[in-house]
Amino acid sequence: MTASAGGTGLLLMGGGARTAYQAGVLAAIGELIGGGPASPFDKIAGTSAGAINGAFLAANAGGWPAAAVDLVDLWRGLTPGRVYSTEWLNWYLHGARWVSWLALPRLMRSRPESLLDNAPMVESLHEVIDTGAIERALAAGTLDYFAVSASSYTSGRHVTFYSCARELAPWSRPGRVAVAARIGIDHLVASAALPFVFAPVPLPIDGSIEYFGDGTMRQLAPLSPLVHAGATRILAIGVGPGQRAGLFDAGPARSGDEPAKPTLAQIAGHALASIMFDALPTDVERLQRANEALALIPPGLGDAFPLRPVEILTINPSRPIEELALGHIRDLPPRVRAFLRTFGGTEQNGMALASYLMFEPAFTAELVALGRADALRRAAEIRGFFGTKAWAGPVTGGAGAFR
Repeated sequence: MTASAGGTGLLLMGGGARTAYQAGVLAAIGELIGGGPASPFDKIAGTSAGAINGAFLAANAGGWPAAAVDLVDLWRGLTPGRVYSTEWLNWYLHGARWVSWLALPRLMRSRPESLLDNAPMVESLHEVIDTGAIERALAAGTLDYFAVSASSYTSGRHVTFYSCARELAPWSRPGRVAVAARIGIDHLVASAALPFVFAPVPLPIDGSIEYFGDGTMRQLAPLSPLVHAGATRILAIGVGPGQRAGLFDAGPARSGDEPAKPTLAQIAGHALASIMFDALPTDVERLQRANEALALIPPGLGDAFPLRPVEILTINPSRPIEELALGHIRDLPPRVRAFLRTFGGTEQNGMALASYLMFEPAFTAELVALGRADALRRAAEIRGFFGTKAWAGPVTGGAGAFR
């Protein structure tokens, strides 16, 4: 695909281990539309763990659809030990040391920066993603644009770091900016640094250093990076449910019973869901309203407007991921499970928080299978979006189709 304005954008939202779902969707799309070796997405934007998925696809932009299958294999090979170490979690599990630090911090040799140490993730990313290949894909024209978003703890801004094969001026809006950059592993780690869970990451910006965390924080317009890049079609793959209220309910209370008070884990899961999932539906609605308004403009006047219609297709899990996570809670590392148990994080209504950290092969394999099933269920929509007819390749069968 020639690098240019226009074209098809892929938006991959964040959600920790939940983003294995995206790999299943993408592999199914590869089965449905075929093609290759050029990717059907000439513009890719990702946030949090979605940025890691996006970087893998961008680095392999000339190897479609095999790159989508390889992404599935990457997720299937992950274990918690390849993503995080639980050493720092000892601070929280050993109350005496924690109280000592609070009371006499100067007597302690160090203090925890976060719940978990993501040094293993940094090492894993260096092994599986060649960020230099992203630059080569941009230079070769197999990729037009790649963007990663992160949130600055230093300035409070939401920042989109981007690389583009064309001249593309940076933009600025209230509370958010875009900065041209050669995107490296540090940008991916910063974008995926879940608040409290992983430590902030220092990145250079505007001639100084700022500390960044998860890109879903303060992300008011997730479609914006692709719209600014000129995409005329956007496929957005989220990992959150369409409706969160009553999403994983234990059942109606008996008459006269008061509803159970939410646990700390349930509150934390609700807060993270608000950060992770709520921006995309709102932004999609804004885009659809803009499309409707543009459709009312007479054909002769349309060229005078700086706006253009953008086709949007969104895919989200058809089942609550928390349901899947509940069946794998015992697979988590013992320290993580012990920590979650202290405030209800191993109970049914606390599964949202646990699901972000559940980089367990059995769990991610279920998410991959769910993503594939959801995409195949919408095969006609997906083919219509890409303007393709039914491909002669396999579109049915079990997970074995992914090798």
